[in-house]
Parts: sequence; structure tokens; C-alpha cells
Amino acid sequence: GNKIQATIPPQLVCRFAHLIKENHVYVIYYFRVVENCDGSSFSHNKHRLLFRLKTVLVTSHSTTIDHYGLSFLGSNEILTRKVGFNCLVDAIGVLMTYQFDLEDPSSDGKTSVVKFELADMRGRFPCAFSGKYVDEFREMLSKSSNVHPTVVLQFAKISTDRGFVCVENIEDLTRVMFNPMIPPVFEFNIRYSYCS
Repeated sequence: GNKIQATIPPQLVCRFAHLIKENHVYVIYYFRVVENCDGSSFSHNKHRLLFRLKTVLVTSHSTTIDHYGLSFLGSNEILTRKVGFNCLVDAIGVLMTYQFDLEDPSSDGKTSVVKFELADMRGRFPCAFSGKYVDEFREMLSKSSNVHPTVVLQFAKISTDRGFVCVENIEDLTRVMFNPMIPPVFEFNIRYSYCS
């Protein structure tokens, strides 16, 4: 799917905050298209939409537009990312291993971290989440009826340190879902079962 980032300038947030709902589709009028050159972006698109005071949002009931906005990177794409890649990514995989550590070396030992490995049809990739995501992960794991749940990560970042690639969370932005009942997960599970 094609994604494009839309930005609401700080002075216009109050005008649009109550109009935009997650998982809704909108037709947008009267906006600017600008270069997407921010430090971290939500899409691979080289452009982004910039809301203006005159921007109009109209709810659409389109069934052809994906309501979930997920564009999964495969393990092979994640593992070959180079230093300097700062686009947020979506990933999906079957939970293979996990480990809760009491200290996160990057945070002066003050927070815990969950390290886990996800697998897709092409391989496995490591993940390390910290902060509130450790408790969320633990809770979702305890509620999962599947020993190897399908995990969806949305708005995660790929970090590279000394050649080691890892998918990490961004506090208060990344979303983690275990076995969500959505079409992209059903499709992934079917493809994964054929490859296993």
C-alpha cells in the first residue's frame, strides 16, 4: 500500500484534533504537499501533506482503502537496513523467543527491557522494547492462548549498533498487538503456515 505522512502544524492541532479518528478514512481538501525531510518519518514517501487553516476533512466510507495503514517490512528488509535509516516501520512475525531483562544498558540501568525474536517467511529478526512496553508485552503474553502468537508492530524504529540490527519502540508512539483480528494478520498466518 501507498502511505503518505500528514502533518498538522502545532498552531492548528486544536482545530483538527477532534475531527480525526483512528481507523477512519478521509477525503482531504485544501492542503499543501511538501518535501518529507524531517528527522523521523512515518512513511517511505518523499512527500508529505501539510494541513492548512482552510483544510477540509470529509469522512469516507471507502472499502478499497486499507483502514489499518500497515505496510509490513519483511525480516530480510529489516536486517539489511543501514545506519541513518530513520523511517518508522511496521513489522509482523510469529513470536519465537523472548526474555525479560531487569536492566536496559542504554538507560543507565533504570528500566527493564523485553528482548524478543519474530519470524516471518524469510527469516527472523530481533526486537528490544523498553518502558511501558515491557508491561504491555507481559500482559498480552499472559492473555494469549497461543504459545507462538503473531505479533504486529506499528511505528517502530530500526536501530543499528556496530552492525547489529534491532527493531525498537518509540515511547508513546509504537503500537504492539498480539493476534489482532484484522485481515493483514489472517493473510500473514495463511502464508506462514504454508512455509512452515
